[in-house]
Amino acid sequence: GTSPTWTQYVEAVCIAIFGIELALKVFADGKTFHRKLWNVLDALIVAIGVLGIILKLAGIGKGAFVVVEKLRLCRLLRLVRVLKLFTGLKELRKLIQMMAGCFKTLFWSCLLLFLMMT
Repeated sequence: GTSPTWTQYVEAVCIAIFGIELALKVFADGKTFHRKLWNVLDALIVAIGVLGIILKLAGIGKGAFVVVEKLRLCRLLRLVRVLKLFTGLKELRKLIQMMAGCFKTLFWSCLLLFLMMT
């Protein structure tokens, strides 16, 4: 196979950092971890990243990997979490709200395309 590019190394490091952060959250929150939507989202992002790395290492064909690639769009939601801290900027908050409104439509569009292609 081909050797990994520097972006694949950066991706693996980011997934490892997110995984460590997730493990610390699980340890700190305990049984209440799953009650926060942001924690569930973080767990989903880490699981998708780990699954993608496992599929790459296993050499599974590109067809099975397409679904994982599409699920990586969930990482964009992590940006919304960071930008949520900037509540003082009205324009930025409006932009974030509009982007969040588009995710539902994007999800259903991707699901419809996936069903039509399989």
